[in-house]
Amino acid sequence: MESIPDLAWGILLKKGIQDRYETYLSDAMPKPKRQYLYPVFDQETWDAMIQAILEAAEIWKAGVIKLAKEPEPGPAIRKSDFERWNQRDSF
Repeated sequence: MESIPDLAWGILLKKGIQDRYETYLSDAMPKPKRQYLYPVFDQETWDAMIQAILEAAEIWKAGVIKLAKEPEPGPAIRKSDFERWNQRDSF
């Protein structure tokens, strides 16, 4: 499952506005580049980022709920595995 930052970047990419944003770390949330914050604050760029993050959180939430509904795998130890792990070395 993708992380929220990866999903947010993907949403911005689909909108074709990813070049307005940057990040200091490769796996961090997008943030507007300096020229969209100062000297004139660009509300549209800010709103698009917030909307992408909110959409990403909803996608992630749906994925987490879907995973939680899936049954967890049961014990998968075979008799041969048990015997191999519990061999006693003869000295």
